[in-house]
Amino acid sequence: MWNQTQHHTAPIVTLPFAYLCTMNFTQRFKRYLVGIFIGVILSFFLFGNRNCNKWLPSERVRFMIAEKVLRVEPTAECLRRCYKLNDDWIKTTVEAGIVDYSRSEQRQVPQRYFLEDPNNSDGGLMIELRDSASVVVNITIPEAPNCDC
Repeated sequence: MWNQTQHHTAPIVTLPFAYLCTMNFTQRFKRYLVGIFIGVILSFFLFGNRNCNKWLPSERVRFMIAEKVLRVEPTAECLRRCYKLNDDWIKTTVEAGIVDYSRSEQRQVPQRYFLEDPNNSDGGLMIELRDSASVVVNITIPEAPNCDC
């Protein structure tokens, strides 16, 4: 039977992180910043100087161009000679150029991509991706002489 003199009280339960309920905003923000700092340091040590940009669209397009044989169409070859550009310029533009999607025609078949010259954003190459080769179809250089190509 129930004894009137005994009172049943529930044990006091303390949560492991109950102190978080008593912190103000600045204390929480400081702890947040400490966590961000620790995360950045850990990421730096885990990833080091790895280049994690290989999955970006421009990198993938440049990889697709570079994995095929690079050819130059006769009109583009004429422009290259007229502008006095060497083969290293084409190679550098393919390796380090930035894909300008607004000037590219990636939805047509075969796809065409405009690679900006890394030294001059107005100039560059229009490269067509074919089955067996990447073909330079046009070269654009601002303030270049007029060529009869």
